Amino acid sequence: MKHIYRSLLVCMIALFSCEDPDSGPLFLYSDLETGTYIRLVENSNNPLVDLDNFSSYTFTYTVEFVGADQGASVQSYTADLVYRSGTNETTQEDFISLQASDFSVNDDGFVEATISVTSAELIGAFGITEASLSPEDEFEFLGEIVTPTRTFNSVNSSATVEGAFFQGYFDFTLFVGCQSSLEGEYTATTTTINCSTGTPGSASVTYTVEISNAGTIAIGEYEMSDWTFGVLEDCLGDGDGEDDLAQEGFQFQDVCGVVSFSSTSDEFGTAWSYSSVVNGNDWEITWSNPDTGMSGFTVINFPNGVPFTVM
Repeated sequence: MKHIYRSLLVCMIALFSCEDPDSGPLFLYSDLETGTYIRLVENSNNPLVDLDNFSSYTFTYTVEFVGADQGASVQSYTADLVYRSGTNETTQEDFISLQASDFSVNDDGFVEATISVTSAELIGAFGITEASLSPEDEFEFLGEIVTPTRTFNSVNSSATVEGAFFQGYFDFTLFVGCQSSLEGEYTATTTTINCSTGTPGSASVTYTVEISNAGTIAIGEYEMSDWTFGVLEDCLGDGDGEDDLAQEGFQFQDVCGVVSFSSTSDEFGTAWSYSSVVNGNDWEITWSNPDTGMSGFTVINFPNGVPFTVM
């Protein structure tokens, strides 16, 4: 035990000795280089470039420059703009270009900048028209700041600053599409039920399905509270007081009024089969699990009419 204590003491002396910098691995903070990064203060929270209201679209954001001197040494802020459409990609360098004279100091003492970008400026940068845009096109901003000694961007900065805590805002993306609001509760009735291969289920199962936003930045991604629409619970019938639901991994997408199933593999990696049609006020979905043989024909009723077509 004495040998352990002695070894620990030697290690502590090596780490914390301050009389002789050459005697051990002493960290001198004055020798460490500090960095500066772009932090989001606020934005207009509308990353969707709405094709239904394209001419009036504006995206505004405010950033501050965070460093040991609260951004005082930042000489410029620029951002390249990348336009992606399908497999094509084009870059407009220095789409945003601000110098120190364009900055201000906020109430917290940080140097900051506020930028507004209109839809006309987005397409004007590439000489394209509104008609040439397609849903799911993207405009990505790649930001960079310059100080007297360094240039900082997302490539040479720590991934840590990009997280929710530090609110790093070097790069961000605006998505082309249309507003979508399918969230809500709907009545789903399922018939032609098989609990498993060769095992018929109940004649009919009625379930209140909740459609909710999937939480992704691209508006139009949705989840459902149970992708078997109550059938899994009805078939298992274990009476344990807990609902048996198929939720994880499934999503559908509404792109400018056209719905498709964007993810149909469950949490276990099984790829389910989903196909659908719109019939009056009903969204009719035929679904099955190829591993277990569970299947059904589900009709989701939209009292005011189905607000989309299906792919």
